[in-house]
Amino acid sequence: MKARVGILCNSDSGRVRSRMPEVRALCRRIAGADYTEVDGASLDGPLIAELLSRQPELLVVVGGDGTLHAVLGRLLAPGRTGPTPAVLAVPAGTTNMSALDLGVRGRPLAVLERLCAGLEQRAAAALPGRPRRILQVTRAGSAPLCGMFFGAGIIARGVDYFSSHVRTSGMTGELASGLVMARFLGALLGADRGGLSAPVYAEIEGMEGVTGRQAFMAILASVADRLLLGTRPYWGSGPGPIHATTVRAQPARLLASMLPVLRGRGAALRAEDGYASANVHSLTMNLEGPFVIDGQCYDASGTALILGTAGPVHFVYV
Repeated sequence: MKARVGILCNSDSGRVRSRMPEVRALCRRIAGADYTEVDGASLDGPLIAELLSRQPELLVVVGGDGTLHAVLGRLLAPGRTGPTPAVLAVPAGTTNMSALDLGVRGRPLAVLERLCAGLEQRAAAALPGRPRRILQVTRAGSAPLCGMFFGAGIIARGVDYFSSHVRTSGMTGELASGLVMARFLGALLGADRGGLSAPVYAEIEGMEGVTGRQAFMAILASVADRLLLGTRPYWGSGPGPIHATTVRAQPARLLASMLPVLRGRGAALRAEDGYASANVHSLTMNLEGPFVIDGQCYDASGTALILGTAGPVHFVYV
């Protein structure tokens, strides 16, 4: 019996925008009538929920980090009923940090061709994959936000810079990520004309070595093993699934510490010098500024944020 495959394709995604006729034809070959096409403006609309209501066994998300973020929010929404499908994240966006961490490589058409061939040989349930916990951020009065990565401080400002300067350039993939990383490092090294490294104030509970209201250069939390360009900026211990790292504003020996931080080799860095990292089950945060989840910006609005996990979701790769 042929697997029920649903495909959601974001036609605004940077790596498919110019090849949509080919992408559309291949997606319809795989999913038949269960193919849904959206643009960036309609990701918040009803189309994702309608696709999920048809209960696909495998949900293929053709888009970038933001598209997957939108899907996970619907997939793990409180009160949603029905089975949770396996998910294949096709790296079709301007940035594809989540798909790369989930083990999916190659251009979108190549990934879809491999999926098509794989489904001809085996059932969707037999595709290689593994379950993953999903980061969930809850705020009073708002629906939970789900994704792979949370960031504030220089990270949130970097996403704003990316949206303003890089996304419109047409660059995608590791080239776009490299430009953003270069801008980050330039700001940290003193060439910060746009206030990218201005501190954000927060009070964080649940992380050893971080107490009281402090000014931070960067706050990040992730369930992903690797971030942009393969960086892994967490080195802490603990049994929790959330990798959390904070860098206080004006930390000691920033230049010498930058490479150990980015490579996850900060065991010698100390909380009293401004560097803290731990694997936690949850965090509570009073954040006085914006934050991002998978590249999408949100306003904390003076409301306490609770970072935990949801799922798991079974991700497959081809």
